[in-house]
Amino acid sequence: MLGSIQSTSTRLARAHRVRDILSTFDRNEFPLDHISEAVCTRVAFLEDPKAIADCLEQGDLKLTVFQLAVNNLAQYDIFCQLLSEDRCAQFFEQKLRRRIEAQIAAFDMLAKVDTDSLSASGQDQLQSRIDGIAFELSKIVQVASLDRKRHLQGEREKAKHLVSLLREVCCRSRLFQALIGNASSVEPGFGLDALGVLSNEAVMEQSDELADVRALLVQQRAPNQYLTQFDELTGSSME
Repeated sequence: MLGSIQSTSTRLARAHRVRDILSTFDRNEFPLDHISEAVCTRVAFLEDPKAIADCLEQGDLKLTVFQLAVNNLAQYDIFCQLLSEDRCAQFFEQKLRRRIEAQIAAFDMLAKVDTDSLSASGQDQLQSRIDGIAFELSKIVQVASLDRKRHLQGEREKAKHLVSLLREVCCRSRLFQALIGNASSVEPGFGLDALGVLSNEAVMEQSDELADVRALLVQQRAPNQYLTQFDELTGSSME
């Protein structure tokens, strides 16, 4: 039997750390995509650490390595030496940028379609694909928000990418309507929840870009509720 891990919170922290490290070996997957929160929680709530033989998951190398590193302190220490938290944060922000750019590029390809020549079903299919892109962008923003709650590293880069995303969305009317114009007035506006968990210092560095975004929001006739939330969030950075 491996040495005891002292608490559930310790095991969960180790699970998240190992997940971050393992996810760096995939070019596109975020940590939460790589290993689900349910798996991390299941490992954390084990009463005792697993023996090495019990960490084997037939046909699943990723989960086997994950369980080994979480349950075995020596393996865990090796993983932490392999990739620091700063390095993991750097890989994360690179993925964040690539994922955002890929969705914007996908939308721009759809924007080239001559909508006047489409049938009613073709119009519906096009809108469905746009809604799919909007969903993916919302998911990306949610992941960025969850990442900040666990890590302080890479805040400035996250703020830069999120503000850039807001600008790109505001420059594309149909995407704007899907993400901001038609959004619920109850929930935090698109992108603002993720920016809201960042430090004021990180947001302040984007003050010029945020001013441009606000002008675009007004130009696109953003809902008053969204503008209010935006001003409350960015007021300190735009004074």
